[in-house]
Amino acid sequence: MHEAIKVPNGASRDIGVAHPVRFKNCLPMKMIQGWKGVGHGPEEGGHAYIGWEDRGVVVYSYFEGAMAWSTSTADGQRLWELGDVVEVFLHHTRGTENGWEKPYWEVHVNPNGHKMELHIPNRDSWLKGDTPWEVAAQPSGMEYTTRVLETSWATEILLPWSIFGGPPAPNTVWGLSVCRYNYRPDDTKLQDPELSSTSSYKELSYHRLEDFTPVVFRGCKL
Repeated sequence: MHEAIKVPNGASRDIGVAHPVRFKNCLPMKMIQGWKGVGHGPEEGGHAYIGWEDRGVVVYSYFEGAMAWSTSTADGQRLWELGDVVEVFLHHTRGTENGWEKPYWEVHVNPNGHKMELHIPNRDSWLKGDTPWEVAAQPSGMEYTTRVLETSWATEILLPWSIFGGPPAPNTVWGLSVCRYNYRPDDTKLQDPELSSTSSYKELSYHRLEDFTPVVFRGCKL
């Protein structure tokens, strides 16, 4: 169980550092490769923090890497096929009856500053291809900032409470997974990304809701 605690309102002013001041009281979630077994991690590491503020949920991701890159040209593209990207999954219906069959959000941000937003109504239907892309591609109202440095890149994402039907009651548990596609600079055909996640996936599928990290929202009362 991981805790999401209150962080100061407003975007970080030090995006790009490994541990922003805004998240000084938050514990990191390390990028791992759980599907390979206990103790396995990516060659180029990273970590993420989660917190909440008056406007919504905030996720900060920091990644090591020699050169962050993408061939994307606009928002809404399939960013995981175009280069480096962070994918944030939030399963806010985790604790409800038949929660595995209910909606969750998936948002992407890449080093080019492009985004992709999906509101997936049902996991199994989505994976089978029964849910059209046009149905899932919904605006989230997310706010984000990305910074790329010589040997790392980072992004801060805010998802507003409104897309979750409001803030959770104190001590509510949601599911979270922060995932990464990391392509080598010489992988020009985009065929061999290094994958990693903050969740301990038993199998390699970022949509395994049952393996998402449980996150409890402490004191979340606005």
